[in-house]
Amino acid sequence: MSSTMMTILAIAIGLTVLTVVGHVVIMMVFRRLIRQSEAKKAELATKPDDPQ
Repeated sequence: MSSTMMTILAIAIGLTVLTVVGHVVIMMVFRRLIRQSEAKKAELATKPDDPQ
């Protein structure tokens, strides 16, 4: 194994890990945002005489 090959492998593995982690984080944030918007809709539905 030459050093360039090791570097390329390390970069490829790092990018793959970053992509997977980023995907998981984005999915978690999206789920949280969807849940919050649903909760807000439910609150608005239960309180129609709200001044806002």
